Amino acid sequence: MTINLLMLSVVTLICFAVSPFAHTGPLLLLFSTTVFCALFSGLLAGGVTAIVAAIIHTYFFQVPHNSFSFSTRDDIFEIVIFLGMSFVVGWFGSIIHSAQLRAEHSAREAEDAVQARDDILAIVAHDLKNPLNAIQLNVQVAERTEAAQTSPRICKSLENIAHTSSRMLKLISDLLDYERVRVGTLRLEAKPEDVRLLLTEIRDIMAPLVDQKSQQLIVQPAQEDASVLCDRERVIQIFSNLIGNAIKFTSHGGKIVIGYVVRPANVEFYVRDNGPGIPEEQLKHVFDRYWQARHASRQGVGLGLSIVKGIIQQHRGQVWCESFLSRGTTFFFTLPRTLPVSLTEARQAS
Repeated sequence: MTINLLMLSVVTLICFAVSPFAHTGPLLLLFSTTVFCALFSGLLAGGVTAIVAAIIHTYFFQVPHNSFSFSTRDDIFEIVIFLGMSFVVGWFGSIIHSAQLRAEHSAREAEDAVQARDDILAIVAHDLKNPLNAIQLNVQVAERTEAAQTSPRICKSLENIAHTSSRMLKLISDLLDYERVRVGTLRLEAKPEDVRLLLTEIRDIMAPLVDQKSQQLIVQPAQEDASVLCDRERVIQIFSNLIGNAIKFTSHGGKIVIGYVVRPANVEFYVRDNGPGIPEEQLKHVFDRYWQARHASRQGVGLGLSIVKGIIQQHRGQVWCESFLSRGTTFFFTLPRTLPVSLTEARQAS
């Protein structure tokens, strides 16, 4: 209210400067101020401002000046219209203001709910990791016993336990990694890494999964050698997520291509498949947390690509996706180059 009256005082001084040149100037200025106060401060503040503005206009700017008397009926009608319109606008302003407050309150509640969910998931994931590690260790011990080695049934049961616990550990690791990305505590041990050797290692790691679906994993030969400054394990995690998705969505006998292009300031990597592609309306959501493609089987919690994005951004890189229906999907991401950036340049420099 104090701000409204201060604004009205300033506008009144402007009205004195304008009134000799424009008869309707003070009325328009005072009405505009009233509308502004009503819209942003609500009905009560707008109403008070309207009454004060009407008094100021009647006393200072309406003939006869410095008087509350009216020379014609039109003057009375003018004031009535002024007050009426001010209160109507003030009423609409109060509705808009209340709607804004409700929207802000709902947004805060939604953010608090998401925060609480993420906190609970992080706590549960952290507390489950140690028991699952213990289960895996005991399974490994049991697999070496005579009973397991002589009984196919026991051996198969232990394999199922090991597979299920490994999958649960993967889900838990994703939850913990997402929490680290979200709060900014993800630590990187960045070192120069040769790109060719890195991609070769990734191909060897992912080969068993590719072979299960009779797919091809091809490392596209590059024109030049390069080195990137990165956390090697985290980059392997990035490729594992991207290639794992490509394997899942590409049919048996499909082809997955990985490679890189050397840029002036970074190295641009890509993972390309010839799967069904992602619909355009879903493409903008691929990096959202807990998102999964509609036709995907529920094999995770939908945090893989969100974690990938967080790791790449932590490396000061960028990630994006291009996809065409029935033609496949390509994920691109960049990592910063190290100097010297290629063996050729290193030889020339020496």
